Amino acid sequence: DKSFLGLVDFRYPEENISVSYTHLCAMNGSATSKVTDMPEVISIPAGYTKNGDASYYYKLEAFLRFFQQHILALKADPKLLKADMLDDYNDNAPKVKMKELWVVEKDLEKDMRDITKQRKAYPYPVKVVNPEDIEEAIAKKDENVMFIHKVGPDGQRMQERVYKMVFSASDGLLYYFDMHRMSGSKPDGMLESDLKKLSKK
Repeated sequence: DKSFLGLVDFRYPEENISVSYTHLCAMNGSATSKVTDMPEVISIPAGYTKNGDASYYYKLEAFLRFFQQHILALKADPKLLKADMLDDYNDNAPKVKMKELWVVEKDLEKDMRDITKQRKAYPYPVKVVNPEDIEEAIAKKDENVMFIHKVGPDGQRMQERVYKMVFSASDGLLYYFDMHRMSGSKPDGMLESDLKKLSKK
């Protein structure tokens, strides 16, 4: 069996909103005229399409490691192939606080950029870094680093989906996955509620 990787711009037509998200997809090879018609094995939101690839390109190595592990798990247990397969990885969330959680500041909601509020929600090691730091940790397979991957409109005033994920820098394993829709009480970014979930798990 052959698998193919691709970046696919995806919209949610039932939501009647024209914005799109770029997903990194692994697909099974099949006799179709379009790559997008191939059966999907696994996909993750990589970025908000309008923002370009700068928000995620430096994390691709970790994403590919995650895909490799997930595909091996699927071969061992095909029942893992389901619509909400990413939710199962939340079982790994209790291990996040055992490592140092790295985040690019803009990926946190504004209130959580305040260190006092942040520590109240998540009293475990957090380090605000730049993308180059995360890229280097992934390249070195740093076993002490988890990093936040946030996909959203980066502050644009839209009632849109915001995806929040936590990956390991060493092997790319997914430890947390959630999504919310932007509103007055839920802005773009990793929310206080996300950090509290990671703290309690």
